[in-house]
Amino acid sequence: MSKEEGEKDLEKNKVDRSRDDNSLVFRSDQVVSLLEKGIELVQLGKAEEAITYFDQVIEINPEDPSGWYSKGSALFNLGKLEKAISCYDKAIELNPKLSIAWYMKGSVLSQLNKFEEAISCIDKAIEIDPKNHFPWLLKARTLVELGKLNDGISCYDKVIEIDQRNQAAWNDKGVVLIKLKEYEEANNCFNTVLELNPNSAFANYNKACVSSLQNKKDEALKLLEIAIKLDPYAKVLMETDSDLDNIRESKKFQELLKDE
Repeated sequence: MSKEEGEKDLEKNKVDRSRDDNSLVFRSDQVVSLLEKGIELVQLGKAEEAITYFDQVIEINPEDPSGWYSKGSALFNLGKLEKAISCYDKAIELNPKLSIAWYMKGSVLSQLNKFEEAISCIDKAIEIDPKNHFPWLLKARTLVELGKLNDGISCYDKVIEIDQRNQAAWNDKGVVLIKLKEYEEANNCFNTVLELNPNSAFANYNKACVSSLQNKKDEALKLLEIAIKLDPYAKVLMETDSDLDNIRESKKFQELLKDE
C-alpha cells in the first residue's frame, strides 16, 4: 500500500485494445497460440520463459507488432527497461496507432524519471484512444512528478469523467489536494473512495493524514487504526510520513506502530 492507489498494468490485459488497429495483421493459429502461451506465462510471473514464445512469433513474422510489443512487456516485467523500450519502438514503427505500445513506452520512461519524454508518448496514446482512462491516469501521475499539480488534477478529472468509479483517480486526486492544502476537497475524494469501497486502506490512511494536518488528533488516530487493520503496511508509511507529525509523539500513535 502507498498513499497513492495503484492499478494493474496494461500488460495484464486490462486495456481496451479495440482501437489498436491490428485487424490488418494476419496471424496463423500457430502465432496466436504462441502469443497466448507467452501472455499466460507473463501473468504467472514467468516472463523469462515467455520471451522464448514471443521470439518465435517475431521469427515467424517480424512485421507483426504484437510479437514485439509482447516481448517488450515481458522485458518490462523483468526490469529490463531499456530493452523493453527498444521493443516498444519496433512495435510502434510497425504500427504507429498501437496505443498500448505508446502507453507502455511512456510508463517505462516515467519509471526512468524521463518525465517529459514520457508525457509525449502518453499523449500519443491519448490521441489514438482518448476514452481509455489508463493513459490519462499515467499522465496525471507523471505531471505530479514534474510538480505540475493542477495539471495533474485536470487529468485525474478526465479519468473520473471516463470512469466515475475509478478509485485510483479519486484517491490520487485527494493526495494531490493534500499537497495543495485543499483539505476538505481532499476529504471529499477519499469519502468517494470509501463509498465505492468501504474497506479501502488507502482512503482511511489518507483521511487520517488530513485529520492530522487539521489537528483533529483523535479522529486521525482512529482512522489510522482502521487503516492498519485493513492493511498492516500502513505502519511502514506512518514511520516517515510528515503529514502525521502532529500526532507522532502521542502514546496511541506509538502503540499503533508497535502493535502486532
